[in-house]
Amino acid sequence: MLTEQNLGVSRFVGQPLTATNILSALVYGLFETRLGEELFFRGLIGSWLGRRTRLWIANAIQAAIFTLPHLLLLTIEPRLWPIAFSLPFVSGLMMGWIRLKSESIVPGWIMHGLVNTFSIITVMRI
Repeated sequence: MLTEQNLGVSRFVGQPLTATNILSALVYGLFETRLGEELFFRGLIGSWLGRRTRLWIANAIQAAIFTLPHLLLLTIEPRLWPIAFSLPFVSGLMMGWIRLKSESIVPGWIMHGLVNTFSIITVMRI
């Protein structure tokens, strides 16, 4: 079961806002999970769907699939449902559109990684 203690960002909660911790957050944000997510959701699923259906349909489907694992946040706090659903779906649409138009996962990966890095920094202690 997903808990507050086993969330990936939990190791950053309350950490001092130092250059080392920011660099660690950037490495985590770009490489530890985001690259894999982009390769799987936009690279594999989005590309496969994009070759078989209209781009807007492919993009909507990959964004919906991308949203599913993010709904696990609801096991920690059910009141997060508007955020747990809307943010991943909308960001999945944006990153999917970028992927389909640029024919590369790199721009979406960088965007995804930076957004998550800034999210991590917000849980650090100033």
